[in-house]
Amino acid sequence: MYCTPGTPPPCLQLSLSCLDGTLTVAFCTHHSQETLFQVRVADKTNEIPVAQAALPRLSWQGRVCTADALHNQTALVAAVRAQGGEVALTVKGTQPTLATDLAALFADPLTST
Repeated sequence: MYCTPGTPPPCLQLSLSCLDGTLTVAFCTHHSQETLFQVRVADKTNEIPVAQAALPRLSWQGRVCTADALHNQTALVAAVRAQGGEVALTVKGTQPTLATDLAALFADPLTST
């Protein structure tokens, strides 16, 4: 499954946007940047629970959800995978254990450390 423009199944990007001081979580297609679904982020909350609550409103069967490092959340991954989708997330140094585990997973076994 690849995120190739114009090739189904489409990849959907989870993103946060702000327009006139209103924060929203949006799910957009990669190939056309078309917004398929958008929900307001209420005051005194953040995008993580809003995004997780919005996931069941979209069909994830055969789709890939991409998101930034903030969404490296077990619940988000489980929700998308439970509906037959896959997840591709950004990993940053703010989660050192995850970054170290991934580095070890993709390390060349023939290279000595």
